[in-house]
Amino acid sequence: MSASVLIYNPRAGRVLRRPGVVQHIEAALRPAFGDVRPVPTEGPDTAGGIATREIAAGATTVFVCGGDGTINEVAQALEGTEVPLGALPGGTACVLANELGLGNDPGRAAELLASAEPRAIAAGRLRRPDGSSRLFLLMAGIGFDARIVHGLDLKLKDRFGKLAYWAGALGQLGAKLEEIDVTVDGSTHRCTFALVSRARNYGGDVDLAKGASLLSESFELLLFEGRSVFRFPFYFAAIVAGLAKRTPGLAVMTTSRVEIAPASGESPAHVQIDGEYAGTIPASFEIVPSAVRLLVPRTFRG
Repeated sequence: MSASVLIYNPRAGRVLRRPGVVQHIEAALRPAFGDVRPVPTEGPDTAGGIATREIAAGATTVFVCGGDGTINEVAQALEGTEVPLGALPGGTACVLANELGLGNDPGRAAELLASAEPRAIAAGRLRRPDGSSRLFLLMAGIGFDARIVHGLDLKLKDRFGKLAYWAGALGQLGAKLEEIDVTVDGSTHRCTFALVSRARNYGGDVDLAKGASLLSESFELLLFEGRSVFRFPFYFAAIVAGLAKRTPGLAVMTTSRVEIAPASGESPAHVQIDGEYAGTIPASFEIVPSAVRLLVPRTFRG
């Protein structure tokens, strides 16, 4: 088999809309990585198993073209190995590709990855009281955004991409958000939306966690108060304007571990990791040092 493999989601928007994109990726990677064998996913939750199989068969580099959820699946399989992960934008938001400066064009991203270098990066881990856990490369959202992910119309997402998320957000207007208790370094904070982030970029559009970095060994934690979703546009505007630390109801801190539980009398809030639904709280979130070797463009400074 080829020493390198390209796992791609044939249903991903950028793959469907751009005929020949897989061949373009192969051609761009070939000078640096030799022949790259393309392998399509076979549906949701199959990318990780494909990666495990390919690594066992001798793959020395695994490229992924799909959404952040598909990349997350492959990261689970690569954790703790020396096999580098090359992330190519293919899905709706492509947060990781934007964070790395690869942009949204998978062919151009492949050209940039051809000269990239593997770097061991930390990741986050979601842990549950039952002992189960899951790695995440980018972020975990608890509360507001996870409610949107939980109720997302997947057919609408396939057809209209990010507009499906905006439609989901509009569907939350008038909703009463659950309060959650967030414990950091022995102090507990009450809010309705917590963002536990390793990446500055949020949704592929805006730098929300401005102090986060893939190259650090910590999270940037953003806490948003208020049961009404009408407050969130003002919070986001304040962050973009650089006023986060002076905005009432909004807290920003740095940490390597977070525990989150429902506030007394509240229903368990939803959780999303790397844009995919991940159940409900209670849960803890911790840093895993040197979890994955990621192909990083030489120009990337974190």
